[in-house]
Formats: sequence, structure tokens, C-alpha cells
Amino acid sequence: MVDYLYDGSFDGLLCCIHSHYYEEHAAGIFLKADYQPSMLNASRDVAADEAKAARVYEAIEQKISYMDIGRVYRIFLSNAADKEMTILRYVTLGF
Repeated sequence: MVDYLYDGSFDGLLCCIHSHYYEEHAAGIFLKADYQPSMLNASRDVAADEAKAARVYEAIEQKISYMDIGRVYRIFLSNAADKEMTILRYVTLGF
């Protein structure tokens, strides 16, 4: 398992979710600027890719609900602690 680091954008977070499903499962998703390295998990920078983000966005709309992409975005905009992993668990549960 690996920690994914992203730039803080919504597209970056969606790309981390894409990497979780198509590359390696995420131990955590963290903002690159706030990341504290761990001895237990490797870390990988995930660049925001518009095509991958659109693919995840459409998958959430189609497989879960078009209303859930709004819920995911509202959680992303919140100041909740560990919001990235909350979103990943929510999407995983929906898929």
C-alpha cells in the first residue's frame, strides 16, 4: 500500500482515486504540502490529469448517482479532517 500525494485540486483527488483502483491501493491520500513521511508506507505524487479525473467523475455519476458527485464535492470543500479518505471510502462503498 502506498500514500498518494496530490496538489489540493478536485481533479488531483479524483486522479488519486483512479490510481487507487488501477495501480495500487491507497493507504492514505494526503495534500502534498502537508504530508509527513511515514516509515511504513511509500509515497507517490499523483499529477492532476483531466482525462483520468473525468473518467472517475463520470463513473461516480453513472455507477452511484448523479447527486453523489455533488456530495463528494461538498466533502472535498469542507475542512473535515481526513476528508480525502472519507471520500475514497464513500466511493468504494458506492462502487
